[in-house]
Formats: sequence, structure tokens, C-alpha cells
Amino acid sequence: MLLTELQNLENLILINCIKIGDYSPLGLLKNLKQLHVEKTVQMCDQDLEAVATSSLNLETLKLRKCFNVTNKGVRYIISRCPITELDLSMCENIDDDSLEIIVKTNNEKCKIRTLALNTCPNITGKGIEQLASSLKVMSALRSLDVTRNKYVDNNSIISLHKALLEQKSSNPKSFELLTCYVSQSGVSPDIEETVKETISLVF
Repeated sequence: MLLTELQNLENLILINCIKIGDYSPLGLLKNLKQLHVEKTVQMCDQDLEAVATSSLNLETLKLRKCFNVTNKGVRYIISRCPITELDLSMCENIDDDSLEIIVKTNNEKCKIRTLALNTCPNITGKGIEQLASSLKVMSALRSLDVTRNKYVDNNSIISLHKALLEQKSSNPKSFELLTCYVSQSGVSPDIEETVKETISLVF
């Protein structure tokens, strides 16, 4: 009932709202631009489909510790919304397939500048290398968080570095460093010097 009275809402944050059993009414918020839902098992792919169908101006989506969100839900959002910031931290059902979805989307309005994958145990170096293979993704990406992802290693960062070097050589004036958060991942400090021209590593 409350959401039906707030249909013009643009920003919404719901953290640890244990009494919310159904998130599908989020689909009523047609003007939503920023949505942050955290620490719930109730939020699921069907709710994201409802959001993606109605909130066509959604730019920021933070789903932290949303345990029932999967790659399917990510597909709904990526294919329909102009996302610039995506946070899937601590979503245990997210894996490399979500990164493949980001790479292969035909949604030209989706240009992710900030991607957070903090403590996503099923994200691996293979997924990061898929990101690196996409000129469209790498030309937009400015911040990547792979904190506590042990399967993301030095080779993953090197693949990003090589992609960014090509980008820098093509457009040196517009090039911006990629900030990459790698604390407690498989990335070691000894590659910091190797990639400093394109990536700022934060341990």
C-alpha cells in the first residue's frame, strides 16, 4: 500500500527489512533511478523482472547479501535498464555467467562505470577475462571491486591491463585509470608496478 502512494519515488534503500516478505511491489515504482536492497532472502529474480519492466530509468542497483538473486535476475536488469552502477556483493548465487551477460547485452544504454563483486565466491578469473575482452565494457568501467574473491588472481588483472593499454593507445586524452579493489583476493602486490599505467590497485 505504501509503495502505491510513492510511485514518483526515485531513490529507495531497504536494508535488513525482515518484515518485508514480498518485493514485487517495487515494480510499481516507474520513476526509480537508484535502488539499494540489502540482507534479505525474500528479494528474488521475479522481483527484479518487475523492476526491470517498469523502472526503465534505473541507473544504480545495489543488491548486497540478496541470497536468492541469481544470474537470471541480472539478465532482466542488464537487458532493460541504463545501469551505470551495479553492486552484487555477497550474492552467493552470482557467478561468471552474470559477467558474460554484461558483456553480451544488446542494451546500448547499459554502460557500467562501477561494478562491485565483493565476496562473490563463484566469480573467477575467467569471468574477469570476459570483461576484459569487451571493448564496450572496458571503455565505460572505472571501478571494479573483487575483494575477497580468491579465484580472481594476477592473470585476471593482467588481462584487464592489456585491454586498457589498447584503449589508452587509441584514446590517450580521454583515458582514465581503472580503480580495482583486490584485498583478500588472489591478486598479489607484486604486479602493482606492472599495471600501474592503467590500473590503481587497492589492497
